[in-house]
Amino acid sequence: MERLETIHPLAGSGVLLLRPSMLQVVTSVKDMLYLKWNTLPPDFQSQQAYFMPINDARPGAGYTGSHWSLLVFIRPHHTFYYYDSLLGRNFVEAQAMARRMTTLLNLQEQPPLFQIIDTPSQENAADCGVYVMVITEKLVQRLLRLGGDVSKRKKLTTISRRSIASAVDHQRKDMVKFIWSLRRAQFPPLAPTPPSSFTDKILHRYFDA
Repeated sequence: MERLETIHPLAGSGVLLLRPSMLQVVTSVKDMLYLKWNTLPPDFQSQQAYFMPINDARPGAGYTGSHWSLLVFIRPHHTFYYYDSLLGRNFVEAQAMARRMTTLLNLQEQPPLFQIIDTPSQENAADCGVYVMVITEKLVQRLLRLGGDVSKRKKLTTISRRSIASAVDHQRKDMVKFIWSLRRAQFPPLAPTPPSSFTDKILHRYFDA
């Protein structure tokens, strides 16, 4: 989410990207007043679109999450949209987050709809986070391009494999290169010998691609 904030100028756009760490607090803390006054950003209530990466980690338990999906609330539609590249695996967690957000947004009297969006399936067991990033960026680009006009609901929210296939591949390689650059910055350059570990082989393959 931080990366997208640096790429796209979101200030004043009505688009809010909620970070996983903040959502973990929202999931774990029961005191709604505490969340509203101490956790959520000051302009939380005034946004038009909220992006929430959803993880299946158990609240209060470390190292339990293994899958990411995406929940988006678009205020003018009064609807939560749920994107999951692994056959709705995080459906229960997404619904729980939608209930929490409904309360935080003071929408209890007329709860928003919850719509599952047909999402392209990931082709391996590790790309869920990549899909979340790509779908988030695609939807943010659409919102910014529309300039607040969200009347064409289906055109705005639909995600096809054709629309993100190349972006998923590019994003995956981008992430590996970024990780590799962090490693190079933190540790001395590797000797110019064939990589010995499986991780090094993977990083070399993508970085040198």
